[in-house]
Amino acid sequence: MAAARAPRVGLFAYAACLVVELLLALWSRQIMAAVRAGETFSHVEKQLDLIGYGYTALGVGAVVALLAVARAPEARLVSRVATGAAVAAGLGVALEVGQRALIAVLSSGSGGFERMDRFLLIFGTGMVLADTVARALGVVIAVRAGRAVASRATVGVGVAAFVVLGLDVAMYVAERSLGEGGHGSRAPASETLATAQTVAYYVATLLVAGTAVLAGRSLSRLPQPDVAVSGEAPGQEALSPRWRAAADGIGLYLGGAAARVVCALLGYAVMAGGSSGTGTPDLRTMHDSFFVIAVLSGAASLTMLAGVWRITRAPPDSGGTGPAMVTLCLMIFGLTLDLVTTSITLDALGGSLSAAFFAMDAMPLLASAAALFGVGAGVALLRSFANMAHTLGVEELSDRAKTATALLVIAGGVAGLTMLGLKHMPVELLGLIAVVVLPLAIAALVQFLRVAVPLGRVIRSRTGYSERSA
Repeated sequence: MAAARAPRVGLFAYAACLVVELLLALWSRQIMAAVRAGETFSHVEKQLDLIGYGYTALGVGAVVALLAVARAPEARLVSRVATGAAVAAGLGVALEVGQRALIAVLSSGSGGFERMDRFLLIFGTGMVLADTVARALGVVIAVRAGRAVASRATVGVGVAAFVVLGLDVAMYVAERSLGEGGHGSRAPASETLATAQTVAYYVATLLVAGTAVLAGRSLSRLPQPDVAVSGEAPGQEALSPRWRAAADGIGLYLGGAAARVVCALLGYAVMAGGSSGTGTPDLRTMHDSFFVIAVLSGAASLTMLAGVWRITRAPPDSGGTGPAMVTLCLMIFGLTLDLVTTSITLDALGGSLSAAFFAMDAMPLLASAAALFGVGAGVALLRSFANMAHTLGVEELSDRAKTATALLVIAGGVAGLTMLGLKHMPVELLGLIAVVVLPLAIAALVQFLRVAVPLGRVIRSRTGYSERSA
């Protein structure tokens, strides 16, 4: 069953993306309902920005999850369908980003709002079609996997998802058609269709997520070919060249992580050095310096993502590809939070008083969420390392990875809770927590390096032997 882990995790991750997207849609509707009820617009724009960034991150996560299914050797039954679904999901993300860019450009010019309605209709329709195609292909994956293992539940849920998806698209087209002829007012039939279409969208999303989960379970029950490696003794065999991807990925990840730490220290130094400034020029200098550091930190984060992606390309029987895919998805969510945090910080440093107050309220929540995603990504990556070490017969590294996981969970959990209540804690308590957490964090970092670096060396040595023997 280890060989089926990568596509199973990919499908489960895709289902999770759909469920979180549904929660974001509910949050967006609640905000818009409050605005229509007369609630002030303060902070609404920022909340909508957060939702927009969340949609983008979930779209990218869905593409990564579907590509994981498509490129897994043990999922040949659905690989082409998963590739098509990933392409459709990627097109939806591209249309969403393009729509945002066009709105920013057109809203800044004269007469832009007249053209904006037309562009919103075109891009909105394209996004709906791309999303529907991706979901329909996801259902095809489930039906194929279910039929392969004679699972009636999977096929039945898949057919129901197809029907509801069709109703969703039909009601969307009908609602848009009725809405165009009202000269600024919406007809009662249009309102009814909009409500029905929203319900159909929610039901379809849950059904597609359910089919993805059932497909993952079905793929895990398919007979998997044994992938053997040459060698004489367990744990000492020569590895196939595909293992080299894991070693290269570990090196990339560690290099990006080191650069990220340097950028973080530089950022703290800039903020501390500029805290004594009193004028607008000092604030502007901090703004420019922080922007440069944010760009460098983003490049380091992308390097880390590239490293984890390389780790996912290791052989499926390594046991590390599934947890590495989870790490990749969580890191994408964390990078999105970094973008939001950077945007809020730059706005606050721009001299806006309202932006500064919003930053004071939002930063603890964002920092706590970032810590949660960071701990989750670290735990999943350590799990990947532990599985690979176990496959290689290096049990010492596997045990060390478990120790590092425990330290990371404790240190990260305490730090995340502390950030959540940062505004309400006395300085003395914060100092006490720092004294406890800092040694744990350093110990977790040391243990992490003591797992990652030797594991990369072991993989390189054994793949090097394999290449010499070939």
